[in-house]
Amino acid sequence: MATPPQETTRETLLTSAQLQQSVHRLLSKWRLSVVQVLRASPLYFGDIRRRLPTISEMILAKELKTLVRLGVLERKVYRQAPRRVEYRLSQKGQQVLPLVDALIGLGSQFS
Repeated sequence: MATPPQETTRETLLTSAQLQQSVHRLLSKWRLSVVQVLRASPLYFGDIRRRLPTISEMILAKELKTLVRLGVLERKVYRQAPRRVEYRLSQKGQQVLPLVDALIGLGSQFS
């Protein structure tokens, strides 16, 4: 069996590493669900929580923090009583929507 050219192997390894990194960062149990909920408009923490009733507040807070850190979401704090925090998709987050749509379509094919 012939050995593939060295460049192809490096490209394959690089692509594989990029894929693994993306999967690790985006495909938690809740992250894409949060992106889906925020696709239409910005929402406050409590609104997101109501739209995803089976996620705990602690996990939602953790996932929102991670998505903000990754640049998928933008966070805006309103300094009022009570304090309100709004989340919206960033430009990076908008780029994730085709993946969300593809996974929804794929899931419906296997149900």
